[in-house]
Amino acid sequence: IHMLNASFPNFEYKDLFEQLYLNSNEKFLSEINYNFIMEINKILGVNTKIRFSNEFNLIKGQTEKLIGICKDCKADTYISGPAAKSYLDFTLLKEENIEIEWISYDDYKEYNQQYLPFEHGTTILDLIFNEGPNATKFMKSFQ
Repeated sequence: IHMLNASFPNFEYKDLFEQLYLNSNEKFLSEINYNFIMEINKILGVNTKIRFSNEFNLIKGQTEKLIGICKDCKADTYISGPAAKSYLDFTLLKEENIEIEWISYDDYKEYNQQYLPFEHGTTILDLIFNEGPNATKFMKSFQ
């Protein structure tokens, strides 16, 4: 750990994430993930409300579930990654006046990683450990 500590300029976040995991009394992985997401959002200044699926009255069907969530949240646009193209029913979305926007993961800016060549397929923790407070400069914005 001492060697890693010297490698990553913002490895001081390690203690926060380590304690989040080691001190967790949560029963479900989703609850552990929620705690991590909330801490990551604090670091990045993200104020988006996070909700669990059990807070919604979900109906059967992948697209139908998404439509129900969008309506409950009063959303008229659903933002998705490209993998959803294989299972979303675009006709249902159009009938409900919900537009869909696609995110591309291809054009993220490279940041200072410790080892070359640059690896795009990492977690947000890699970005935080390498860039710390500057991490948001390398993220996409939806405002």
